[in-house]
Amino acid sequence: MKIKSIYHRPQRLRSSRLIFTFLLAFFFFQFSNLEWNAGYDASAYRLLSSLVGPRIEPKVYQETTEWEGYTIKPIAYVFPQFHAIPENDRFWGDNFTEWTNVKKLKENRFGLETLQPTKEIGYYNLLDYDVRVRYAKLVKESGIYGIAYHHYWFGYPVMDQPLRAMLEDGQPDVPFMLSWANEPWTVRWDGQTWGDGTLLAQDYGNSTEWRRHFDWMATFFRHPNYIRSGGKVQFIVYAGEHIGDTGKRMFAKWRRWAAEDPDIGGLDIIETIWVTDNPAERGPADAINEFMPHSGGEMDNTAWERSGRIGNVYHRGVMVSWDNSPRHVNDGDSDSTIWIHPELWKQSLIGVMRHIKLDPNPRGQENFLFINALNEWGEGNVLEPSIQWGSKFSRAFRAAKDYADSSLPWIDDLIRQGEELEPEVMDESSQVDVCVIIRDFTGANPWSEVWQLQHTLWSLQAQYNPRWRAVVVPVGEETWMRGIEAQVLDSFDPRIKSFDIPEGQRYDNTINSADDVTDWVIENIGDMSPSCGKATYMLITNASTTYEPHTFDVASRKRTDIIGLNFISPSTMSLQNQREKNLTWNQRCSRYSEKTPLQLCQRMIPKHGALDISAALVNLGRWRREQHKFKEARNQYGDSVRILAELESRQKESWAWASPSSSQCDVIGADTYPSCIRTGHIWFDGPNVGGFNSGCYSGQTLQQAFWETEVPTHWDYKRFKQEDPFCVRLSEERYQGVLAGEVLAPSELSDGSEENYGGPDTTKEDDYDIGSAWTA
Repeated sequence: MKIKSIYHRPQRLRSSRLIFTFLLAFFFFQFSNLEWNAGYDASAYRLLSSLVGPRIEPKVYQETTEWEGYTIKPIAYVFPQFHAIPENDRFWGDNFTEWTNVKKLKENRFGLETLQPTKEIGYYNLLDYDVRVRYAKLVKESGIYGIAYHHYWFGYPVMDQPLRAMLEDGQPDVPFMLSWANEPWTVRWDGQTWGDGTLLAQDYGNSTEWRRHFDWMATFFRHPNYIRSGGKVQFIVYAGEHIGDTGKRMFAKWRRWAAEDPDIGGLDIIETIWVTDNPAERGPADAINEFMPHSGGEMDNTAWERSGRIGNVYHRGVMVSWDNSPRHVNDGDSDSTIWIHPELWKQSLIGVMRHIKLDPNPRGQENFLFINALNEWGEGNVLEPSIQWGSKFSRAFRAAKDYADSSLPWIDDLIRQGEELEPEVMDESSQVDVCVIIRDFTGANPWSEVWQLQHTLWSLQAQYNPRWRAVVVPVGEETWMRGIEAQVLDSFDPRIKSFDIPEGQRYDNTINSADDVTDWVIENIGDMSPSCGKATYMLITNASTTYEPHTFDVASRKRTDIIGLNFISPSTMSLQNQREKNLTWNQRCSRYSEKTPLQLCQRMIPKHGALDISAALVNLGRWRREQHKFKEARNQYGDSVRILAELESRQKESWAWASPSSSQCDVIGADTYPSCIRTGHIWFDGPNVGGFNSGCYSGQTLQQAFWETEVPTHWDYKRFKQEDPFCVRLSEERYQGVLAGEVLAPSELSDGSEENYGGPDTTKEDDYDIGSAWTA
């Protein structure tokens, strides 16, 4: 199929490749297709939208989402304790339900409101038909596939009335499964005493008891709405460690009985992984699932996407929020997540769904995403509408799911794209505009860090101009080559190659430097990657730096010696802080939302100090012919990158330099404001005195830094909640106290940003001209 290229010279591209290129642009810049909720600061979101690139309609990618056997099916946990039962009447008093404690407490120990249901849903009874109809509607409207009911068995079923009601009247009419909450009931809510603390003991008995339990569950297993995978019904065991080795024997019998029943046909046990317990250690598991926060990442929503796969069939999990203050009214021993917001949650969800699609379960097995929870009001963990948030969390989930379905590629998309690119890559006559030399200083495993090599590779694959090649090399003496190779292989892209550096050549902080490694790669690039070696331009960058999809377009339009790009880096942000060190409290955070992307970015121009090696396309052929060396430049000028400015200014045979012409940022460094907010992290805009340093933090890090204090007195929480969740500032009173030297930061903030990728910044303020002479 012949189409008109976006470049000057027409070229022949298969439609699926064009589709995939746009898909990856969407995939990498996840914010661009998400709609912001009404009521938030419009200027902040206009900036964010413009930072992440152009909007492309997701309908273009429909064919890439139809891989047979691949789908994400979200499952929300449902807690049934919203009706009275004899056991709770005996333990806690007549008509005790989850609402009893929720009603008691309106504010937690941090001075924040506890979640309360909206007037429309009220303190409902889960046995009411209309309530369960509403459950079904919420599940469907939120893009959730089904429900996992917490199921309790103490030799007989407890709190099973909502399940029996569903069998009788069919509501909620959605797919469902059971999750056996196999723990003893103990006194741990109000600190009250009850003998040894055990209310209902969890015993497992013998085979006869196992059969009685199975026969009760079988009624639900036979239900047409019961969730299956590979033809087998799915059953979750929440606390496998509590069962111990008995569990594997019990499960074996259950599987046999299920297989013998033609209406059931088979059973898979999904065992929940805990930080303190790996089910696989007791023997092979049918499947393993995450239940947040117990399965890792603690309360940190930014950590969920980085959890590793433990098992062949592995189902990932997320939670909405957490505040179990209502369950600790008397003892005050509660945990709460403070820095939670629907928009932050949305970005974390997208990250988890990306991981699912790039590392799915085997074909024929489902990819469930378990959400804790639909209705855990006593834990402040709900998708249902609350007075505090309305329906924003359920809408955020829907937006994230729609985005993932339409815009994030499955691993098969990557494989197919790689196969289509192979002939062109093997063709030595094919044109290459940019050779990207990526220096990796860590060699981390895939999915293990907030910013790493795979993010750089994704941004390259998202380029509208596909005529590039990349070579990844280790730099540091301790850099793990296997981690580099794994991330390169996971790209399934023949344009990307990884190569080790000869022994003794790596940067060791004594003899060799990063410049030695760079010079060696440039010298040998033709042998490492012949197509890279004949590229028009070279781009030297570090793993974790990313490039907007339009960045390489200029390489096909201009023929010059050096093309500067627009970039933002930790250094430019540090210099911005120096320049704006006398900001008023009102200007904190708003200084980002009120600026255009170009005012946040720095132009790469031939001025000493305004140079960043990752923001320059350099004539590769001329560089090699003239035999320039970065190490020699460092020895001569004190800064290896300065050679680019010297080449432009020399009197004889000077190099032509094209200044940035784009109206957008091109290069986004790790640990900067835009890279921070794209990962669901929060940018803290501190006064940079008294240890209150600006930087990128997870909400959990900020919370731990001020664990024992009231949030509203120390932070501008109203702005965070109502206007802009991606940037936070101190309260005005605390801000003035810091400036007056009356308040010092805790060590967590004094040490700087949580994800600090650079050493001490020694650049002088006047070395840069940050956005002062040019606008969009």
